[in-house]
Amino acid sequence: MLLTACVVLAVGFGTLWPTLVVHGPAGTDKTIHLLAFAAIVLPTAIFTPRRLFWIIPAAACYGAAIELIQPMVGRTADLNDFLADAAGICIGAGAGLLLSLFVPKP
Repeated sequence: MLLTACVVLAVGFGTLWPTLVVHGPAGTDKTIHLLAFAAIVLPTAIFTPRRLFWIIPAAACYGAAIELIQPMVGRTADLNDFLADAAGICIGAGAGLLLSLFVPKP
C-alpha cells in the first residue's frame, strides 16, 4: 500500500506540474502515461490481488480526474492520455497477477 501511495503521489506531481515538457519521439507522453498507471496497480496486483476490485476503478478515476484538472494548471486535457492510463491499468493488473503466482503466500 505504501508503494502504491508513493507512485500515486509521483504520478500526480508529474502530470499536474504546470511546465513539464516531455522530449522524445511522438507518443512518448502516452508511453509515460501507460507505464505510470501500470506502476500504480502493479504492487497491488502482485501482493494483494484481491484488492484489485477497488484499485482498478480508483486508478481509472484518478486518471480521469487528472485530465479534468490539467487545464486548471496550464496543461491540456487529452482523451488519448486517459486511454493510455486505462491501457496501463490493464497491463499492470495483468502483469501483476502473473507475477503474483511466484510470490510466496503467507
